[in-house]
Amino acid sequence: MEEAPSIVGELREEFVDAELPDWRLRERLIGLASELDAAPAKSLPRALKTTAAREAAYRFLGNRRVTAKGILAPHMAATVQRAQQHEAVYVVSDTTEFSFSGERGARLGRLQGETRGFLGHFALAVSADGKRRPLGVVGMELLVRSEERKQHRNIYQCKKDPKRESLRWARMVESTSEQLGQVHAIHVMDSEADIYELLTEMTRAGRGFIVRAGQDRLVTECEGCLSEAVANGEILLERDVALSRRTVSRSKPGCKPSRRNGPRDARRARLQISCRQVSLKRPKTCTTDYPGTIAVNVVRVFEPTPPEGQAPVEWQLLTSEPITTVAEVAAIVDGYRTRWLIEEYFKAIKTGCAYESRQLESLRTLSNFLAIVAVLAWRLLLLRAIHRGEKDRRADDILGADLLEALAERLKDIGERKTLPPSPSVDDAMKGIARLGGHITSNGAPGWQVLWRGYQDLLTWGAGYIRGRSITYRDQS
Repeated sequence: MEEAPSIVGELREEFVDAELPDWRLRERLIGLASELDAAPAKSLPRALKTTAAREAAYRFLGNRRVTAKGILAPHMAATVQRAQQHEAVYVVSDTTEFSFSGERGARLGRLQGETRGFLGHFALAVSADGKRRPLGVVGMELLVRSEERKQHRNIYQCKKDPKRESLRWARMVESTSEQLGQVHAIHVMDSEADIYELLTEMTRAGRGFIVRAGQDRLVTECEGCLSEAVANGEILLERDVALSRRTVSRSKPGCKPSRRNGPRDARRARLQISCRQVSLKRPKTCTTDYPGTIAVNVVRVFEPTPPEGQAPVEWQLLTSEPITTVAEVAAIVDGYRTRWLIEEYFKAIKTGCAYESRQLESLRTLSNFLAIVAVLAWRLLLLRAIHRGEKDRRADDILGADLLEALAERLKDIGERKTLPPSPSVDDAMKGIARLGGHITSNGAPGWQVLWRGYQDLLTWGAGYIRGRSITYRDQS
């Protein structure tokens, strides 16, 4: 009997052609990933039931012939194939810190203050069709800082350093563009990527981009700054948006608290949006290898009347994309909003897959394990994206009749009063799966963690149900 189709595709396909020198290593990778996929947050000793399986996993992760690049290669190739099915994709890039305590942390690089670990710079491909479906990882780079104290250098000396961390943005743009080939890609980055050299290189190469301005650059239009140039633009559209609550994260020992994003209460905000084209002036710290000005389009998103005591929302988005119509301007705003997916992706790695709590001792084992987790975290994120972006689609398009029947029976089995309707939608099925994961309706829309718990419950229970029903049918025949 054929197995019911998986909502998020077959995990094996994301690893089967891993660039490893031995087929036995590839099979071990698939086996390890499959065990973790069923319960991503479980420790290796809990996920792998036998001593032999645990020892094999640790040997695999520490094997000198195994690399993170080789592990991720088939997933990235599959991501490119998925991207080719879309007219355009967003390539969302960002950096996160992975910190580790104890002796293993001491063997890694410095982060902030007394913390130790390394940086992970990722690029996630996302559909640009309005559904914001995560298509997969197209880039991962690890940066381990030296323990040597930085010598005091002026900004000119820093700019000449070929090893400076800021170059990671340009490297990621180039590597992902090379992989995606003819796919129309729009690179979406936060204000840390507001680098004149990067903006120039993307403009020269004809790359699409949406970058949030991180500094008030000089422009030619008003002999002043960017903020002055966009301050009085014509309001093209307005939007009501729900802002989530934001708290100040606790600082790690020896770290200064971040001043970029202050705390705020959850609230509704009325935003106004305007746009114009400007010419950015080359900063004094930039060499004459770069032009004196570059022309970019700017979309300003701002909150004119924030509540008392709350900082107003304001984004200035530098973009290569056209701004001739209201629809084009709205698409740029929606494109930048896609950037929040990578923040959710980092949460899926750290919380959903409990990456930082793994008791792995070396950079090799940690990086190889991160390559596996990078795929598992994408699958966690994808399940929720399908729910939110394809609610009205027929459920049997993505789930299969057998598994839908099993879902209806499983809901009855746990005593749920509300079962599936005769022709369920994706929304109906996902809400049912969320109930299997322990979702409480009053808590709002289900997140990826509760959906994944419910999905794994359905797969486990449903496999037995479908098998038992099949045996019954054969007996009757």
